[in-house]
Amino acid sequence: MNQKLIELLKQSPSIGTILRYGDLIKLPNWYLAAGAIPTVVWNSIVSNEPEKFLHDIDIVYYDDRDISEKAEAQAEKQVRAIFPEIPHKIDVKNQARVHTWYRDKTGKSILQYPSVEAAMDMWLSVTAVGIKPMRGRYKVYAPYGLDDLFSMEVKPNRRIISAEHYRKKAAKWKSQWPELAVFDYEFGGGGTRKGQ
Repeated sequence: MNQKLIELLKQSPSIGTILRYGDLIKLPNWYLAAGAIPTVVWNSIVSNEPEKFLHDIDIVYYDDRDISEKAEAQAEKQVRAIFPEIPHKIDVKNQARVHTWYRDKTGKSILQYPSVEAAMDMWLSVTAVGIKPMRGRYKVYAPYGLDDLFSMEVKPNRRIISAEHYRKKAAKWKSQWPELAVFDYEFGGGGTRKGQ
């Protein structure tokens, strides 16, 4: 299924460009991840243009040596300079510094994540998918597998995401892709690592 994911993502001119030239990104332990991935996959499934509803592209990385906002902004500037032709915002976030702003955004305190993968483990199963090129091949990180993504099933991950945040995000997606099956927050079906 990883190969199917890669082929679908390459249908997006913007994501295809990042996958083709991603070896130029010199951030530690980075992935192209989060909302852009389900956007492109779901658009393909329902026969939309690949970049319909694509507003930004998330690049996540992990650098606990410098968790300043300034360093993160510099990382974003560097990535943006590699891909000036991409018309979408490229949002670059150091997952080692999420704990410094998460409480202000959500009202909930969290500890520093020990890795970019640990941060992604907290996301919804359909967004907890990261991909990056590595010397002519691709590494995919998908702790919950790809079944929910390809079946268009949105399930909560109650490990960190509040009911309010989940419902708001799910309602937005449902308005864009009516074919989605959105599970109730109380269902709690997401957040189980593949193989558990």
